[in-house]
Amino acid sequence: MNRNSNKIKYTLADGTLTVFSRYKFKSSIHKAIMSSGEKISQQAFLEEMADATGNSLSAIKHWLAGHNAPSDIEKLQSIADFLSTELDDLLDTEMENNTMSNTIIMPIKAVDFSATKNTVRDIYIRMADYIELFRMVGVNNLDTELLVTEFPSLYASIMHSRLDLPKEVFNNLSNFAINYLQQLNCYLMFYAAVADDDGCLPDYITSADKFFEQYSTAYLCPDLFPWFENLHISIDERSKDCSIFEEAARQQFRWDSEENLWSVPNEILINSAYARLEEILKDYLVQ
Repeated sequence: MNRNSNKIKYTLADGTLTVFSRYKFKSSIHKAIMSSGEKISQQAFLEEMADATGNSLSAIKHWLAGHNAPSDIEKLQSIADFLSTELDDLLDTEMENNTMSNTIIMPIKAVDFSATKNTVRDIYIRMADYIELFRMVGVNNLDTELLVTEFPSLYASIMHSRLDLPKEVFNNLSNFAINYLQQLNCYLMFYAAVADDDGCLPDYITSADKFFEQYSTAYLCPDLFPWFENLHISIDERSKDCSIFEEAARQQFRWDSEENLWSVPNEILINSAYARLEEILKDYLVQ
C-alpha cells in the first residue's frame, strides 16, 4: 500500500495499482442487502458490517461518502468477505480512477449544448451522492460533521455551473438545494433532537400537523443548520420545493409512525428528492 496526499493506493499481487471505489462499495452493499432476503435497513446492515469487520460505523459511512478509504488490503478483504463479493468489486485501477476524476473536475471552456449536458451530468452525480447520504442515517445517527462539509460544497458546485446552464435550470437547481435539500437536513436534525434513544417522539407530538407545528418554528433558527457559520440561506416557504418537501415529510412522518422500522431510512423523502431533481433536469436525462 502507498499513500499520496489524499489517496490510498493498494498494490495487488500482480503489481497493479488500485484505489478504493466508493461507487462499487455502495453497489456491493445494495446487492448484499437485496440478496439477503431479509427486511433489513441499510443502517442496520452497516452496523452489522462494522461489528463483523472490526471497523467503526462512522468510518464506513465516510468511505461511502468518498472521505478516506480502508487503511490496508487486508481490511478491504474482510469487507469483501462480509459482502460475499470479490476484492476487485471494491476497487478501481489507478487509471480508471484518474479518468473519472478528470471527467468530473475538468473545467468546461465552451458554453454549448455538449457543455450543458456535461455540466448537468456532473451536477446530477453530486446531488445524487448527497441524497444517498440520507440512506445512511437513522433518526439518531445523523453525521452532522459530514453535512457541515458536504452541503456547502454541493451548493458551491451549483454556483460554479451558472455559466454553463440555462438560467431556468440553474435557478431551479439552486432553489431545490436551498428549499428541499437544506431543509431535509433540518427536518432530520429536529427529529433527532426531540426523539428518544429508540427514535420515538414525545407524547404531545401525535400527528404530522403537531410535528410541523413544532418544527416550523425551530428550523427558522440558524443554529439548527449544522453549517450555519459557513453558509446559511433562508428557506422560501412559498416555493414549490418547500411545498414538495413538506408533503413528502408528512408522508414520511405517517409512514414512520406506523413503525415501519425495517424500511430504508427516509425512503419517501429520498424518492421525492429524486423525482423533483429529475423533473428539473428532464430535458437532459436519457429517456
